[in-house]
Amino acid sequence: MRSSFAASSWLSFTLGVVRGNAKLIRPDTDDLLLTITEMDKEATFIAISFDRYMKDTIKMAELAKKQGAFVIGITDSAIAPIKEHADLLFQIHSSEKSTIDAAPALFSFLNAVIAGVSIQDGDRFQKRKEQYEKLDSEHFFIQPGGKMD
Repeated sequence: MRSSFAASSWLSFTLGVVRGNAKLIRPDTDDLLLTITEMDKEATFIAISFDRYMKDTIKMAELAKKQGAFVIGITDSAIAPIKEHADLLFQIHSSEKSTIDAAPALFSFLNAVIAGVSIQDGDRFQKRKEQYEKLDSEHFFIQPGGKMD
């Protein structure tokens, strides 16, 4: 939510390309309770929570944990509220308290996570990549040279 939304959106999209089973929870359009109740011990819930911590993010992590999901917290402090519900906590240090100031380090960290997932699950990633590249992209993308046929 708020300033963490861009990073969450990018992470969700990229994990979807790499693994094919990622979902971004959008509180403005998703049924949060339904989404959380669909989680179980096979699910991983990633919460990005920085200073001026949103209660909704913390509450969703708490509920996901109660459903049995593995909760990863990405935050700015070892004592951030998300710590109470995280099975694994990553602290992205910034000299300022703003998510905006931490964004370069946050995106670098998320990129490293994606690289690690794609290496660890290399066969799955390769299959996903091949499927993605097989799409008839001429209807979606401008062809080299700028042609839009």
